[in-house]
Order: sequence, then structure tokens, then C-alpha cells
Amino acid sequence: MADTKIDLLVIGAGIAGLLAARELVDKHGLRVAIFDKSRGVGGRMATRRDGDASYDHGAQFFSVTNPRFKTWVDQWLDQRVVKLWFEQFGDEPPMMRYAALPSMTAVAKKLVDGLELHRQSKITSASRESGEWILKTEDGNTFRGQRLLINAPVPQALEILDAGGVSLPSEDDAFLRSIRYAKTIAAMAELDGPSGLPAPGRLKLNPPEPIQWMADNQQKGISALPAVTIHSGHDFAEKYFDAPDDERLPLLVEAAKPHLQANILSVKGHRWKFAHRLTEHDRDFYANAGLGLWMAGDSFHAPKVEGAAMSGLLAADDIAASV
Repeated sequence: MADTKIDLLVIGAGIAGLLAARELVDKHGLRVAIFDKSRGVGGRMATRRDGDASYDHGAQFFSVTNPRFKTWVDQWLDQRVVKLWFEQFGDEPPMMRYAALPSMTAVAKKLVDGLELHRQSKITSASRESGEWILKTEDGNTFRGQRLLINAPVPQALEILDAGGVSLPSEDDAFLRSIRYAKTIAAMAELDGPSGLPAPGRLKLNPPEPIQWMADNQQKGISALPAVTIHSGHDFAEKYFDAPDDERLPLLVEAAKPHLQANILSVKGHRWKFAHRLTEHDRDFYANAGLGLWMAGDSFHAPKVEGAAMSGLLAADDIAASV
């Protein structure tokens, strides 16, 4: 069993947790350890590879409105970690959408470089003892630290705290448990030729059922083979979330066919249980300085990549002020 004392424990290697960790390590000299249950990093900025076919199957792009986040994005542009992908949909206000290079996980991989990362470390409980947080992992390791930042969706964060017997103030607990999310099902389909989706490789459907979004990963520049990502609408996902792939994926494929000029060779699925926050609120992050506890991510600020990034950065400011 590992028993390591750390200044800040971070659960979740999505963009919020990684930006917070980067700021606190580089600017404030904290010792930070990051834990993620997955093999990779990036959270919903996710990429799946299947032979020579690659798919961005979570967040497809991001926009930039905040000057602080723009500073980071400008650095990534200079470093060729991100690129300009397209501008505006239909009647939306003109705004550039960015994608990461060579895929959406690239931003997370850049941020985590040099940080202490524990991959495939699923945290099963977080408890508080003698002014310290104690994290226990599924494989039996224990880690200790004065402060804790959780970047998982709030229901998962509360599950970890509940397992450790941590009680939050009643108003805080009620607020956090009130946050609701929409689901999405992703279908990743390899094609026998070019998809025919409009350049530069995206299609937003309206009405958004059963499909709300399609992306051509080859046009986007991440897949050597023709490969599309199909995102279901939230109503479809709610209805078929617990159905087997051989029931739900053919329905998405059938709905996608009229928009494709190629045949589908194979398809794989992925479920996003907390794809989009539905509950509106005005909190940039959650903090309980007395417990040394923070929560950040797209459950706060705004339910998109930039919102998660800003939540992490603002939480890092608050954490630094508590040191």
C-alpha cells in the first residue's frame, strides 16, 4: 500500500483538473497528484482508436470568449496543439470553433506533461481525518493530502464523498444533489469511402432526434480512414441508454444513412451519462475551505469545454488563496 502525503489531491484528469493543477504547480509550487480511472487523460475531450480509424467521440470542439482562457488557447495555437476548425453554425453569432491536434486528447496530454499522474486509479472513497484527506483506490492504495479538488461529474463526486462518510452543510448538499444532466450515446462508424458530410466535416441536425451531431474524423484530420462520429439526441439516449449496442447502434446508423455518401463497414458505441449539464446555476466552482474541498468542471461555470476550463482556473485561484 502506498501512503503518500501531497499538498493537493485532484480527482479527474479532464481539462478543469489539469489546468488547475498546472497553475498550482507552476505558479504556486504546490505538490499536486492527479488521479484518473482511465488509461488516458482528457475526460470528455476523448479519442478512440480502432486500427487506422480514429474518432473524437466526446467533445468535438470548443469556443473561446474569456481572455484568460484565450491566453492558453493562443499558446496552444503557437505550439500546434489546437487549430481553427470552423466558424459558426447557421444563424449562430459568428464565433470560431477550435479542435485539438492530432485529436481532442492533445490538449490534456500537453497540460499533464511533467505533472504527477496516477492512471487507472479509480478513487472509491475520500474521507477526512485529522485535517487531511485520505483517498482510497480500487486497487487498495491510499493517498493523503491537505486539500482535495474533485473534477468528476457531481453525482460521482458525491458518491466518493458518501463512501468516505463526509457530510457537507445541508444547503450545499441540497444544491449539489439538485444538479441534473442529459445523456448522449456516441456511435463510431468506419466507412468504405468519403462521408460526404459538408466541409470541414460536421453536420448539426435540427430537430436533434434521434441524432444531434455528426462529424467526419477524416476531414477533421484525426483519422487515416473514413470514419464518422454520430452523437444521439438526449431523448434517444434517455430511452436507449441501458439497451445493448446491437439494439441502439443500428437505430443511429439507420438515421445517419441519409446524410452519408458511403457505406458503414463497422460501428462501435460509447455512452456518456453526464454529457451535458441541464441545471442552470451561477457558481463557477464549489468550495468548502474549512474542509479543504473544491469541485470544478463543466458541472459549474458553463456546460462546455471553455466553462470547464474556467471553472478549473478559478478554483485554482481559490485554492492558492487558501494556502
